[in-house]
Amino acid sequence: MDFICKVGTPTGEIEEQRHTAESEAALRTELERRGFYVFSIKRPFGLRFRGGRRKRISSGKLLVYCQEMSALLKAGLPILQSIEIMLERQQDPVFKRSLTEVRDRVKSGVALSQAFADEGELYSPMLAAS
Repeated sequence: MDFICKVGTPTGEIEEQRHTAESEAALRTELERRGFYVFSIKRPFGLRFRGGRRKRISSGKLLVYCQEMSALLKAGLPILQSIEIMLERQQDPVFKRSLTEVRDRVKSGVALSQAFADEGELYSPMLAAS
């Protein structure tokens, strides 16, 4: 997969670079091993459908997701395990692919709110804010 990364170099400069890697987590590990400070890693074009516009997750699907996720977290499950459960249950292919990206970002240390914000227009900004 291709990624666009905003990194701090060992000399203190900030650069935007394009890389190909198996996953975001693998790329983050490789960049840090090479001495870079990783500010962000994003997919260059995100999830698109015919016409080149991003599809947006419906508010109904998002509401159900948030309610179920909240129930799992209140039951005491760790956030990554909760995301995995929600990912297994997801039927919508666009939502499932996005949740996979969110899970990978959270595994690499990114906050859940930032992981959803990194998906761009796919989700309402309210999701990242809450």
